[in-house]
Amino acid sequence: GTGFGELLLSRLAGRGQAGQVFKQIRQKHNVLLQANLERKTIRIMALGEAEEGSVSKTLQAAKAEVLEVLDTQVVQKSVEVPRSAVPVPVEFLHLVSDYNSVGPVPNEAALGGEVESGVVPEICLRGHAESVWQASVVLERLFEGQSVVCVQVHLDHGNGRAKGAASFTARLKQLGSKGLVVENWKSPKDVNLDEDDQRQAGQEPEKSEKNAVATSRVWIFGPDAGKVHEAQEEVQRMLTLLFPQQYGKVSIRHARPWSDNRYALLKSRQAHWGCKLLLDRRNMLISICGSGDAVKRAKELVQEVDEEAAESEAARLAEEKARKEEEERAAAARSEAERLAAEAEAAARAFAADAEEQWRQREAPARAPRWADEVSPLDDPCYGGVWYYVDDSYTIQGPFPDELMEQWYLEDWFPSYVPVAKKHPRDGLPGLHDFVPLSALESRYRSPFS
Repeated sequence: GTGFGELLLSRLAGRGQAGQVFKQIRQKHNVLLQANLERKTIRIMALGEAEEGSVSKTLQAAKAEVLEVLDTQVVQKSVEVPRSAVPVPVEFLHLVSDYNSVGPVPNEAALGGEVESGVVPEICLRGHAESVWQASVVLERLFEGQSVVCVQVHLDHGNGRAKGAASFTARLKQLGSKGLVVENWKSPKDVNLDEDDQRQAGQEPEKSEKNAVATSRVWIFGPDAGKVHEAQEEVQRMLTLLFPQQYGKVSIRHARPWSDNRYALLKSRQAHWGCKLLLDRRNMLISICGSGDAVKRAKELVQEVDEEAAESEAARLAEEKARKEEEERAAAARSEAERLAAEAEAAARAFAADAEEQWRQREAPARAPRWADEVSPLDDPCYGGVWYYVDDSYTIQGPFPDELMEQWYLEDWFPSYVPVAKKHPRDGLPGLHDFVPLSALESRYRSPFS
């Protein structure tokens, strides 16, 4: 039902780690195992002659080992995220990772980052086949805009087999008639993804103690968030009322120690306590399911872990604060250094500009009134003309009479390289071809303007 049957059966029929274990089961129990990829089934047939009861036990033992091999298989699936759900809320990721024991990894497009056109936003789910299937269904409901909650239930309470559980299952059906969708799914297998990586590398992972508590998850879906949460509270109250010794919950202050490293701490604790623990980051609590004594002891140990977590979190926050303060001090020092460098550069530019202006005032002649504005136009065709020169800003200055240019020349206002030109007022301004360096007109015996 998870959609991974063909993949899992292909692994059992292949030459990988699962195929080797599958082969060992055949030899150990002397059975024939046939994997039907089309029907997604496995047929187990006992070989040889034996008593009927012995054959039944052999078949059951082989079946149990085959299921155990399937339970250790890790699969991967990508769930497309609709554009309306981008960026994916972190609450969605927490919900499927907390209740489905999978590692949801959204790509950059699903987080709302800038990506190339054509990249589809999606979330990669990796874990046990049942876990991945349940997580994909939950994500699809969330993307449709429904509210989703989950309650951990003992397996015998969820299927109505335990004493007093019939009223509980009947009440679940009533919730389904109130416009809510109630699903009672068996808790997915907790697959240690680090162990799976070890298997793929050809290493044998360490065996961990198995937890005997079998649970299921009651999922409640609906469009009205208020009704969904009311139904969740009602289910929790019923469980506490009907089975007070087998359920418990402990409020926690920090979820990080329980969520880091893919539930490593959570799974290792519950294996030793004989309980099933479930992290609820939305309500910041740990729900516990198991026997009476185990639940009581688990509550105490969760509180101890939370105290340790509080100290660890306080140390982490203090270290992070010190690191941020150090980064801020370094940033402030860099900013101050950049400011001082900018001020020094501006001062240097101002000094250079001031020095250049002083040089111009010392080397170039002072602006004099335009001679043409003071002297009436000369109509005498025998008049030799007036002078023009080009200053350091490449601006043509003039016209000036011989006497004024001579005076400036004798006072050393003109550098030898300054371009000068002489032209009659009737002919207009001189062109570039009319200008020559002053040094070309100078001689040892006379001024160029005399």
